[in-house]
Amino acid sequence: MEGMHPVSWLARFYPSFISVILLACFAIGSSVSSIDQWQVEIILATAMVLCLIVVISHFLLVKGRIWAVWPVVGVFLLCLVISLLGYSRDLPAWVNVSTIMFPLLGLLILNSRRHREMRQHLLFLRRQREGLL
Repeated sequence: MEGMHPVSWLARFYPSFISVILLACFAIGSSVSSIDQWQVEIILATAMVLCLIVVISHFLLVKGRIWAVWPVVGVFLLCLVISLLGYSRDLPAWVNVSTIMFPLLGLLILNSRRHREMRQHLLFLRRQREGLL
C-alpha cells in the first residue's frame, strides 16, 4: 500500500472520497430546504456554515488528520435530525425518503472499509512527511 502510484491510489479511493462530499451537499440542501417555517436568512446561513464545515474537514482529512471525519459525521447526523423534524405529509414520498437517505448513505460510506482504509493511508502519508516513519 505504501508504494501505490498516484493514479492507482485515486482510482481506488477517489469514488468514496467524492461521494461523501456530494452526499453531504445533497443532505445539507435537502434537509435545510425541507424546513419552511424559519426565515430564509437563517436557512442560508445554516447551509453555508455546514458546507464550510464539510469542506474544511475534508481538507484536514487530505492532510492526514483522521479525526476530521467526526465533524462530517456530526453534519450528517444534524441533517438527519433536521430532515426527520421536517418530515411532512404534504411533500411527495420520494422527497421525504431522499432527505432521510442522503445522510444515511453518507454515514454508510464513511463507515465503509474503503473509506477507513483511505483514512489510514492518509495518516501513513502524513507520518511519512513528518519523518515519523
